[in-house]
Amino acid sequence: MKKSKTLDAKDLRILRELENDARKSITSIARKAMVSKDVAIYRIKKLFNEGVIKSIKPIIDTFLLGITTYSIILDLHNLKKNTRKEILENLRSKKNISVNKFLQSDSDLEILIDVKLPGDLYQFYENFLAKYAKFIQKIELSVVTKKHFFGNRYLLNTSNSVILEGTKKFLKIDEKDWDLLEILKKDPRIPVIDIAQKLGISSVSVIRRIRKLKSEGVIRGYLVILDNRAIHRELYKVRVLLRNA
Repeated sequence: MKKSKTLDAKDLRILRELENDARKSITSIARKAMVSKDVAIYRIKKLFNEGVIKSIKPIIDTFLLGITTYSIILDLHNLKKNTRKEILENLRSKKNISVNKFLQSDSDLEILIDVKLPGDLYQFYENFLAKYAKFIQKIELSVVTKKHFFGNRYLLNTSNSVILEGTKKFLKIDEKDWDLLEILKKDPRIPVIDIAQKLGISSVSVIRRIRKLKSEGVIRGYLVILDNRAIHRELYKVRVLLRNA
């Protein structure tokens, strides 16, 4: 069993700065967190190595980019050995899909899929059912019209929150910007020079593009994904169904 870690004031200040802007330089994070640069580097590395920080993700306004998010909730049954693992691995291999265990159950899953065109959803839906229909007892499909991101306010004592919702006005970005967003999704703290090499553009151009994506509201912030059990906390997901609201 993984040993839980108690976060001290320095850890919390560093986490707060990472969530405020994950692309800050280590020098800036150290100054804001009131520690030396070496301490900041050591502690961030340790938080990752000990599993406290699972990942850091940019908050991207997919609504603004004309992307629709669908929620698919599955009640699975009659699973064979390793079938659930196979389903999860299959879903997680697709870059436009995120999947979560739902209500702490071994049988229920929640799939979130981002698509540009309705046809992309139907194609995924048909392919998924063709392969796993016999294991699905119940399925619910809905459109996500608003997303709330509260980050780690409970832990870091901040008021950070981001709300994304549908819009009638869409922003068109070029292929380089799409590729840049995909790179940042994998590692928001990747050095500019590495991004430049991947995109085949100059470092100055990378900096300008990131600034523009932020100023235009595409990149709205960052989330530090923590392993709650690693810091003596349990995570509960509550599903609330509203009627006549």
